[in-house]
Amino acid sequence: MRLDNKLARWQEAGLLQAEQRSAILAYEQQHALGWQGGLAVLGVLAIVIGVLAIIAANWQIMPPWLKLGAHLLLNTLLALGVLRQWQRPVVAQLCLLAWYGLTLTCIGLMGQVFHLAGSTAGALLLWTLLSSAAVIAVGNSKLVLLPWALGTLVTLFFVYAEYLSPRLGSDLLLPWLLFGAMLPAIFAMLAARLPRPQWQPLNQQALWLAGLLPILTAGIVCQLWYFDEARAVVAAPSVLVATLAVAALAVALVCNSRIAVPEWLDSVGNFRLLLLGACVLITLPFLWSGIESEWIAAFSFISLWLLLGWLGHRTRSQRLVSLAIGIIALRIFIIYLEVFGSLLQTGFGLIFSGALLLGLLAFARTLSRKVNVAQGDGSDTGEQP
Repeated sequence: MRLDNKLARWQEAGLLQAEQRSAILAYEQQHALGWQGGLAVLGVLAIVIGVLAIIAANWQIMPPWLKLGAHLLLNTLLALGVLRQWQRPVVAQLCLLAWYGLTLTCIGLMGQVFHLAGSTAGALLLWTLLSSAAVIAVGNSKLVLLPWALGTLVTLFFVYAEYLSPRLGSDLLLPWLLFGAMLPAIFAMLAARLPRPQWQPLNQQALWLAGLLPILTAGIVCQLWYFDEARAVVAAPSVLVATLAVAALAVALVCNSRIAVPEWLDSVGNFRLLLLGACVLITLPFLWSGIESEWIAAFSFISLWLLLGWLGHRTRSQRLVSLAIGIIALRIFIIYLEVFGSLLQTGFGLIFSGALLLGLLAFARTLSRKVNVAQGDGSDTGEQP
């Protein structure tokens, strides 16, 4: 439902005055990205890609001083655009996004011009160190903070693989545990301990990642029940100790009394339950590395989404419940494709899965009606789950 419709309902219910509604709409229109902002993002990406294309196409023709000078001039102009007070704040954020991306290309250009023997991990680490301070200080929207957060995670992965993995003796386990168990809890703790208003957008993105990373990581690691060879490289006793140590640290972070929570999880208890459940699902394939079963893979994945559906029911989130039901039904359908080989058996599986999906969606609609009644709205909204 669009914001305008929501505000109209709140005004009719006496929760808002007309002046307040107009002020909220004016604020959102000024700060929201909108379709014009979406086109502007495409423009920024086109500029970044265009710079790369020009450098690649004219690499032998352009002298080194021209390459570096043009790139540094472009970065300087973008930095000035970030600092300027624009009528629309999104313009400064677009400049910051372009500056963030072109900082990486500038590092790569310097490495090529001066024939530096650096690694990808080193370039990414330098990029993150140079750009993070500016993004944290000036960034205040998802337009910048989400790419920065993803870029930082990619940097951590490459740094681990380049510098830490050869010393720790593990290729897959520790990155997944760090991303799926430790980082979300650390994000939540930082968001609770950084209450300054200028850091509020960064806190919101940290909490967004704190809710997404456990789900994404557990969903990926659940598939390791299929591949015994992939888990064979992490079956050493030292890696098992590292698994338990990281899991224990994640549990300790979850039990922290000042932990913050993503908005859609509503309470600290729900967030702790999500982190602990994901941590269990992430750890199990490595503790029993000799087991290879498509049934266990499917059951662990369905268990994750049953937990999310139950959390959605607790928080009265119809969208989360409907999403969980749909993904569970799709996973059950995939089980039929994996287990049954003939077309006849697959056909029966499709029929059963379709009927199950309809039943689950009807169940979700019933839950939605109960939620509406509990909230004091006895009418059916007519929205599809």
